[in-house]
Amino acid sequence: MLKKPKIARGTRWAGYVCSLFGWLALSNIALAGDVSREQFFSSTLGYDYPYTIYLPDGYDTAATTPYPVVYLLHGSFGNERDWATRGNLPQIADALLRPGIYRPLCLLCPAAAAGG
Repeated sequence: MLKKPKIARGTRWAGYVCSLFGWLALSNIALAGDVSREQFFSSTLGYDYPYTIYLPDGYDTAATTPYPVVYLLHGSFGNERDWATRGNLPQIADALLRPGIYRPLCLLCPAAAAGG
């Protein structure tokens, strides 16, 4: 008789989270937040510095209380667009913010290039 393999502690929970993210990525959820690629000129670096930003639905530019910001860094050989294109950032952020799991926040994905 075959024995059921032992699953490392915490692995089952990680599987559920990955399944949830996969479902969110493949579902046809209409996006509420806004994702855009922007840039600013850095006088220190001497070139335009790109970043991708997610702003929640109903983002208030005149808000008196600042929105929390979460910085998402890409991995090696990646760029500032990876979280939005490969990581399904818009779908996952909308799914977490819509039901009130998190309060509205901004997600910022900066570039990390060594040169311009």
